[in-house]
Amino acid sequence: MTVPAGSSAVLNDAVDAMGRLLGVGPAGSVRAAVVARSPPGPLIWESAAATNLGSRPPGVYDVGVTTDERPTPVASNVMWITVTVTPPKLVLLLHGMNSNTLTWNAFAGAAFGGSFTDIVNGSMIAAAPAPNANGVRCYRLQFGFYDPESTRTGVEGVTAAGTPGYLADPMVRCGDFETFAQLAQELSQAVAVLLAAHHGAQITLVGHSRGGVIARAFLQSSGSTANKSAIVAVLTTSSPHVGSRLGRIFGWLNTHPRTDSSNEDDWEVVDWLIQQTTYGHSKPPLDVRRPVILDLADNYLALSNLNAPAAVQLLPSNIRYGEITYGAANLGLLSISPIRYSVFESSGWGGFLFPQLSSAASTFLLNGVSPTDASLRGDGLIPTQNQRFTPLAGFSGTAIAPRIVLTPEVVHTGAPSQTADLLFQLRLLMPNWFP
Repeated sequence: MTVPAGSSAVLNDAVDAMGRLLGVGPAGSVRAAVVARSPPGPLIWESAAATNLGSRPPGVYDVGVTTDERPTPVASNVMWITVTVTPPKLVLLLHGMNSNTLTWNAFAGAAFGGSFTDIVNGSMIAAAPAPNANGVRCYRLQFGFYDPESTRTGVEGVTAAGTPGYLADPMVRCGDFETFAQLAQELSQAVAVLLAAHHGAQITLVGHSRGGVIARAFLQSSGSTANKSAIVAVLTTSSPHVGSRLGRIFGWLNTHPRTDSSNEDDWEVVDWLIQQTTYGHSKPPLDVRRPVILDLADNYLALSNLNAPAAVQLLPSNIRYGEITYGAANLGLLSISPIRYSVFESSGWGGFLFPQLSSAASTFLLNGVSPTDASLRGDGLIPTQNQRFTPLAGFSGTAIAPRIVLTPEVVHTGAPSQTADLLFQLRLLMPNWFP
């Protein structure tokens, strides 16, 4: 028989059934012994009611049941069965920049029946979630653990401590001031939390945007081998593995201050992006003054170092890797509904025009290429080809075919809600988990 790790009820039912075959009552009337096959364990008889195979590491065990009260029961008085304890199956969802765990609500609701547990500030904020019909449990990591100690400074001197409400609310604090190394360490700590709660667990990482990049940074780091060895698969969606031209805006703003009136158009865009509502409608806020924007620029060292062949070679070759890319949106298109908005193309809603970047800033970001050029088409923030990492020099893992979505138009912030795309790739990536 097979018992999922962490589940003693299945074993208890089996022991009860064996006890009835022996002509006695419930498990409390019999004794049981659980012996591991590899490495061989000791033969210790105890009350069957105290037997908890679900707390043992994954492996194969021989389970004996007897009514013989002698210290060493006569062999003919013992009934044996073989039990295989399977590793717990966990999915850990990783959000992106300027975001939080709520970005996964639609997917977690559809794939896991709304049963999930968040890891915040290095701890689970609730009990372990119930597994779905396939025995897979869902966790979500809220980044930001190291933000309070960050000394990084963004444009206009923006800091984690100086951003109103940022450090006070763990669901607002999202790692935007952390380095890749700190974010990777935070992910490693979350994996350790999961392994402490689920012995011998196998973990699939699913990362959106920066979350996908940090899954790689964790696996390419020199950190805990034990934590890395628990990872069996990685799926990224709309992740800027090769960066975004829009990340260059950090450098532009640093050298074109608000105090210069000739930069007025650009700073109107900055202020509009920070807003959470416009004309009575909610919109995803985006503060492009934060250091995370620089980290994800296609011409900055953070990604260049991560993508160096010697660094990419550190990705474990025994892990399965998958990608979802979107390719229907022109660069600069950040929102479709309820408001359609691009930082490059003139757009409006209800008779109102929204701010666009100046021609000088656009030239700086695009280097003379039109935002409608096919080479820049993607999810509005990241060109399609930049959303992939498996083609990078040095990659030697097992990669499934990428899911390249060219229709319908999906923008960057909408990717975590594309449940059909996520499940399609997860079925290819881990068919035994998502049949």
